[in-house]
Amino acid sequence: MVIQHLRQTIRFFLKDKNYFIINTIGFSIVLTIVLLVSFWVIHEKSFDNFHQKRKNIYRIVEKTYFPGEEISYSSSIPEWMVNVFEKEIPEIEASTSLSWASNFVASAEERNIEINNVLYADNKIFRILTFTQVAGSLENALSQPYTAVITENTAQKFFPNENPVGKTIKNQNDQSYLVTAVVKTFPQNSHIQFNMLLSMKEREAGWNIENDYNHIASTYVLLKSDIPPSSLNKKLKAFVERHMPKMGNEVTFELQAISDVHLKSVHISHESINWFKYDNRYLTIYLLTAFLILIIVSANFVNLSIANLSKRHRELSVKKIIGSGKTALIFQFIIETVMLLVVSSIFAAVFLHFTTPIFENFFVRGQHILINKWYYAALFMLAICIFIVLLACFYPVLILSSLTPIETLRNKFTPGNKGEKTRMSLTIGQFGIAIALIVSLVMINKQVRYIASTNLGYNPDLTVILPSNDYISAHLHVVKEDLLRNPLIKGVTYSNTDFAQDEWGNGYAYEGQPENKRQKSNYIIVDNDFIDVYGIQMARGNNFSSDIIKNKNIQAFIINETLAKQLNCEDPIGKKFRMYNTDWGEIVGITEDFNFQSLHQSIGPLVLARGVIGYGKISVKINSKNIQKTLKFLESKWSEYEPEHSFTYSFLDQELTQFYKKESNSVKVFAVLTLLSVLLSVMGLFGIVSYMVEKRVKEIGIRKVNGAKISEILSMLNKDFVKWVFIAFVMATPIAWYAMNKWLENFAYKTSLSWWVFALAGVLALGIALLTVSWQSWRAATRNPVEALRYE
Repeated sequence: MVIQHLRQTIRFFLKDKNYFIINTIGFSIVLTIVLLVSFWVIHEKSFDNFHQKRKNIYRIVEKTYFPGEEISYSSSIPEWMVNVFEKEIPEIEASTSLSWASNFVASAEERNIEINNVLYADNKIFRILTFTQVAGSLENALSQPYTAVITENTAQKFFPNENPVGKTIKNQNDQSYLVTAVVKTFPQNSHIQFNMLLSMKEREAGWNIENDYNHIASTYVLLKSDIPPSSLNKKLKAFVERHMPKMGNEVTFELQAISDVHLKSVHISHESINWFKYDNRYLTIYLLTAFLILIIVSANFVNLSIANLSKRHRELSVKKIIGSGKTALIFQFIIETVMLLVVSSIFAAVFLHFTTPIFENFFVRGQHILINKWYYAALFMLAICIFIVLLACFYPVLILSSLTPIETLRNKFTPGNKGEKTRMSLTIGQFGIAIALIVSLVMINKQVRYIASTNLGYNPDLTVILPSNDYISAHLHVVKEDLLRNPLIKGVTYSNTDFAQDEWGNGYAYEGQPENKRQKSNYIIVDNDFIDVYGIQMARGNNFSSDIIKNKNIQAFIINETLAKQLNCEDPIGKKFRMYNTDWGEIVGITEDFNFQSLHQSIGPLVLARGVIGYGKISVKINSKNIQKTLKFLESKWSEYEPEHSFTYSFLDQELTQFYKKESNSVKVFAVLTLLSVLLSVMGLFGIVSYMVEKRVKEIGIRKVNGAKISEILSMLNKDFVKWVFIAFVMATPIAWYAMNKWLENFAYKTSLSWWVFALAGVLALGIALLTVSWQSWRAATRNPVEALRYE
């Protein structure tokens, strides 16, 4: 019996090729989209799931609120706190910290290799996180200073085909580190990535517990079993008050589950460690979009199925008369649907094979998102197909169950007429989705362009960023003068960070500060030329480069206008001022506000502190001519200054685009999804129009014989679709407006929701619908009426 149904299905597909082709293409595309997006979401949500104790592992997040400011969050706290948590809070079983060590050139057995992603950690990390031990012992691997744990990849570079445990690696300062263990590299779906772990013990001598507010460490705690994290809120608040009294009541610690670090940390700044950070909201948007496209394809299927039931009503009635029950007819319809999905799944698997590498390269940082075991992927595809069958077959099956053979043989019952409202609703829904996606695409692109054209208040163009390593740090003035001798270089300045990275943050104090007022600011350590090189405008006061300030032997500070307003004094210039980790100095000037952070954030308070230590970055402003020649010059100088280090550089303006990579990727994703949604809607509309024209071909012939013009026939066939698109526009507009308004809330600086965006989407949808319908209508209107009426 099943074989008979299969034969009938094949005959039906061969007879109605439009039905087969439109549905096969639609299901193939939607299966590819849903599978790609689903695999991506599964991959992103799998981050840090490999840790065996993950349910009890949390990251410490610092929450800061000063009156009149937005709440800010940071994942960096002082390093020394790692030894205190479990001693004072009994619910915490263990705590560990990770902080960045400078990338350094290491040597072992006459091999010099530059190692990046080097972290300081303490030995308790092996109790909390899950490591796969390859060689050595992790029990006391980092319990002594100047010990190191390396990954398999690092071990292979230094000690190919050897056991590295017990051997030493020297850095460029001739400091030796004893390799105590080798571990497997953390998987790609880990927010922590490293090539070498160094013992935190070597840093303990420099900790100043009484007055150390240098927030540089990411700290993780392991809670005892069955301890809800919310139960520690009061104890964490008391902990901060004991150990950070200068921050008053404005700062507290919160716990963030390690499984939330990757996707739910968008609001957290100063993240020293969070590789591949992503925004969970974008995953939700892409999943919803994939589901909407699935709805479009399912609507096409339902519309075409209803139309075909109308054409096949006599066949179905004869089957019922000769003994086929409703169950057999429903089974036949389900067999046809399953056959369509089987063929579509084969095509989808082929599409998936070719599109996945492209998708991974553009959107997932080159990581592999496909499920490793093929049968898991097959089961996942089967689950989606079952969902489609349930979603798409419900209404056609309902119609089949209501068929009565006598009515259908007399042509008194036509599912096509009975399903007119359903067909209209589905078509309106399809175009409503398409219009909403077009609005989203145009608005996201408009916002990305707005960001690109926004004046930041400083000039990032033609700025080459270089790391400041050992020789350069020790010979700052010599290196600067040497570089400036080249006429292709317009300026050189040093700082502890650059505008493409998180600025440091700390509390500050100033002359005349009320006792109960404690506030926090971003700050950058800079040299005298920083403001001039970046073209930052001074509001009042003196620049660091002025002779008056150069000759003053003081700790000088320049603040921005936002911070000047926070100080709430008539003239801050000349006032005593300090950060909590600096000596007292003097405010010498105020800059105009400029966007030193992402445009997702409003301009916050900023301190530029003149210093002679802590420079980690060199900003080189170059001429627009002969850029390659200038880079070669910098490389040659680099080989003189830092022969141990490879030459690495970046352009600041290109680095700043990383702030908006999610939005830029969204433009690409939505462009593809919108194009596909419109294409699929058009395919469905083409099928429906073909059915309607075929159904009314005799009516058109009679109208033409009676003198109807082609324009009148076109108007008759098009008017319903124009009405449907208009209704879709009216329904989609408020939904799209609300969605885009919520999305724009992620930006402090944003474009407007222009009326023309919605008008453009409506006109495009109407134009596409009219082109699709009019082509079929024109063919019907220009057809010889004799052909339509020859059997009458």
